[in-house]
Amino acid sequence: MKKVSCLFFSFRTTIKHSLGNHNCQGDIRCTVCNKTFRCKRSLIRHMSEMHGNEKHECNICGCNFKAKRGLRDHIKFSHSESRDYSCGKCGRTYKWKKSQQKHEQNCTGAVDPTDEMIMKLLKE
Repeated sequence: MKKVSCLFFSFRTTIKHSLGNHNCQGDIRCTVCNKTFRCKRSLIRHMSEMHGNEKHECNICGCNFKAKRGLRDHIKFSHSESRDYSCGKCGRTYKWKKSQQKHEQNCTGAVDPTDEMIMKLLKE
């Protein structure tokens, strides 16, 4: 079981929070599509993202998303130049942590000369 650390001021609020958010014991079924979840919080997020009416619009291109995280990922991937994850062996940078981790599994530490040329062309 994943260890979760949450900070609360009283024992009562800690218990109430834990039972409502971290008590993942059984199958909780979505009443709309019958998908099952282990945790109440997962069902709540699913209902909001998949069956809710709320739309999240990209203020740059106008694309709409049901989930806030879909919009966040879209902005990071489509509109951001930020590359927050870098390889500890060769220094290559990535927008996504999973991409960086996959790269590092096979990285030898040698810098590919074509990567350097591509980066120079992109900066011009």
